Amino acid sequence: VAMIRDPLPYMIRVNVDYAHSLNYMCRIGEFWDFHKSKVEGNTGFYFVRSNRNTVKLWADAFAAAPKYPRLDDQAIFWKVIRTSRDPQVLPIGKCRHFNSADDLAHLYRHHGHEHAANLVSCSLDTCVFSSGMISNVYEPEMTYETLQANLQKLNETMCTMHANYLSGNEKKMQRMKDHGFWLAIKDENGQYGDKCAEYTPHVPSSPAPLIGANGK
Repeated sequence: VAMIRDPLPYMIRVNVDYAHSLNYMCRIGEFWDFHKSKVEGNTGFYFVRSNRNTVKLWADAFAAAPKYPRLDDQAIFWKVIRTSRDPQVLPIGKCRHFNSADDLAHLYRHHGHEHAANLVSCSLDTCVFSSGMISNVYEPEMTYETLQANLQKLNETMCTMHANYLSGNEKKMQRMKDHGFWLAIKDENGQYGDKCAEYTPHVPSSPAPLIGANGK
């Protein structure tokens, strides 16, 4: 994950315990359902507030690992969080401050929660916290140029770039280099030291169409 600017203002929210990125490409107006979507939250980049509920949830995820020897850590974690009853998980959609008693009561009724002992989660914007948009796999139309066009439409700028949807460190490293996100420099012995290149934003060579939730 390349961090282009400070992500904390987006991630640290009032009364939110767990803020996470998504394994979902940047689309305008996309909707992600915590319980029903096949897309999982990404365990490679997230913020978690340490408290009784989060400690319990992570302990449950570790304890569940031996039951699913063929699954990776992300798949196991999302099996656990989506079925957790202690703590109950209250997803509020896209990340925002959560300090309204009216909103709280509405969400409790909507999700069938009866008390306030919940772990509140939210998802980060899929354009600002980009996932897979430099991979050029699965969905060829979802390019870095498309990401830039959608960010412009949102009047936003990128915060992080995650080089996922690629297998192997070399492929991820090369894509990061291609788009100017890999700044580490090797020394004369071929080892990465304490020197880094200067970040220069990659400017798309040609405009791309805006991609909405329906792929158009």
